[in-house]
Amino acid sequence: MRYHRTDVSYLAEQQTFTIQSHDQRAAHDGPVVQRKHIDLVQTFIDEIKNRPESKADGLPRIFIWGNEIDDIAFIRLVEECGAHIVMDDLCTGTRFFWDDVPETEDPLDGLTTRYICTHCPRSLSPQEGLREEDLENRFGYMRKFISQWQANGVIFYIVRYCDTCELEGPDLREYLNNLKLPVLMIEDDYSTSTIGQLRTRIQAYLEMISTS
Repeated sequence: MRYHRTDVSYLAEQQTFTIQSHDQRAAHDGPVVQRKHIDLVQTFIDEIKNRPESKADGLPRIFIWGNEIDDIAFIRLVEECGAHIVMDDLCTGTRFFWDDVPETEDPLDGLTTRYICTHCPRSLSPQEGLREEDLENRFGYMRKFISQWQANGVIFYIVRYCDTCELEGPDLREYLNNLKLPVLMIEDDYSTSTIGQLRTRIQAYLEMISTS
């Protein structure tokens, strides 16, 4: 199932967009142990790959970072505002399945290393070298994702009271600003009353990207 999820992410890599962001998110969020779901995702991947390539639409390509998104309403909102979410670094997204488990003599060592070394803010990365070196050590993997998926903006989506994400945010914003990438930080609490405010902020952010 891990490889199916990775394949779904690669479908959004090209400028000729053949997969909708909310469909990509739904494929990531499905059950991981049900054979029926694995078969459905494979069918979905085959169907997407057989679609004729469309012309690049020029819409902003957004990378999303944060803790979790288990409701595709926010993804749909970003799409409705005129953008594609092409890649993520979320606890319920690529952070959960992207990296391999290292092969070790004791399999438990490999599993614990994989979970401890995930790119979640709760995992402490020791500071190495000067400030810029430290930021690159902690966030360099994101630069590679952003470059490969050709993202031109980053949205921080943080479910309120995730203190580790909130503490990591300023350092990550500094790193991305050094890369000349515009950042929008959103704190949410799953309240439907915030949709109007979120829409306004996202539209303003995307307009800024489009005119820059």
